[in-house]
Amino acid sequence: MAKPRTLAVLLGLVLVLGILSAGCAQKPAEQVPSEEKPAVVKKTHKARIYTNGHGGHLSVTDIEIDPRTKEVRVVAGPARLKAQGYGSDKASHAVSLSKDGKTLYWAALDGTITEINLAEVGLTFDKTPWGKLKRFKTYVAKNVEWKELGGSEDNLHCGTSLSPDGKLLYVSSIASGAVLVYDTQKHQKVDKIPVDAFLCTAQVTRDGKYLYAANMASGVLNKVNLKTGEVEKKVDLTEMNGYFLHIGEIEPTGRYLWQTAANEFKEGKPYNIPVEGATGIGQGYIIIYDTVKDEPVEAINVPGNPHDVTFTKDGRFAISSIRHPPSDPTSSAIIVIDTQSKQLLKIKDEQTGSEVTEFDVCNACHNEVGADLSNFVDPETQVLVNLGLLEHPEKGIALHCGIDAAWAEKVSLGCG
Repeated sequence: MAKPRTLAVLLGLVLVLGILSAGCAQKPAEQVPSEEKPAVVKKTHKARIYTNGHGGHLSVTDIEIDPRTKEVRVVAGPARLKAQGYGSDKASHAVSLSKDGKTLYWAALDGTITEINLAEVGLTFDKTPWGKLKRFKTYVAKNVEWKELGGSEDNLHCGTSLSPDGKLLYVSSIASGAVLVYDTQKHQKVDKIPVDAFLCTAQVTRDGKYLYAANMASGVLNKVNLKTGEVEKKVDLTEMNGYFLHIGEIEPTGRYLWQTAANEFKEGKPYNIPVEGATGIGQGYIIIYDTVKDEPVEAINVPGNPHDVTFTKDGRFAISSIRHPPSDPTSSAIIVIDTQSKQLLKIKDEQTGSEVTEFDVCNACHNEVGADLSNFVDPETQVLVNLGLLEHPEKGIALHCGIDAAWAEKVSLGCG
């Protein structure tokens, strides 16, 4: 039988733990009115979204998603992240953030790669708190060193993903059809895995055993055994509208790969892209692929040309980067998808009061720096006449591709 003093201590500890778990100071049990409600956990998803493209810089936007109301707000931005130094205007397609959100891995189309220390730039949450980005401000990464990764043979880097422990970065090459392995601690290439032609997706499974690599042109998804380096399975996604595959990402549960399918070209001809003679505008898709059954299970129709996707930490919402949104074919945007209903959500711009489905992350900024689209758009037909797939200066048409997010999620506890 416990001694009186020991029993008192135990009871006191239980009371303290109960108060902490409730999230607020409580009155003694006998004084709490029966109608008083328990503490309520209020949680929203807060993210700093990075999207990159062919203009040689990244767009940075702070958004918030309320899972109860499904309200999406752009709180700050878009701002720009530029690199100062050698190759500062390099076109790029792929971007990944380290697990702690402090390092940005930026793979360029010319076969090089760099690492940006976001604290030095002032973009970590302790330097620029979430919601405090300055609209149209340019954040500069100084003295950036670009290292050769694929070089002239394995260039046109398209997609990236980190290993589960964050020590390896997998980078695809459209030019050679290989996946390059970059050691984030040694800061150098350590392996090369030949897979297939025109590779874009290079997504590692959550257990680190397999790599999914998409052949952009053929619509084929390859499953690679990372232990043997062999392709174990090839799956044709074209029957699910999987044409012109770009970057895919596995959602937090680890089971489903969300593979973007921009459908920019179909049967060798322009399709879902705003150029003369193209058809099917607005018919981009995201293919949901079951990595356990190794088969596609659903295709979500989205506006424009989807190029990459990322998720809230709980997988409840997906954020996708899209090119040529119907609202402005000369720009790029982000969309937010409810992963349960597969419906697109409205996005409210807190700074302007406008509400849209496609939030423009490019031209609002480009207009500030004097973008001239006269060489890209036919004034009569309003279709694009100069896609310039590899060179898109910041004063020209906006082509964004990769997307990743640093999450600044906070839980507030309240009583009553």
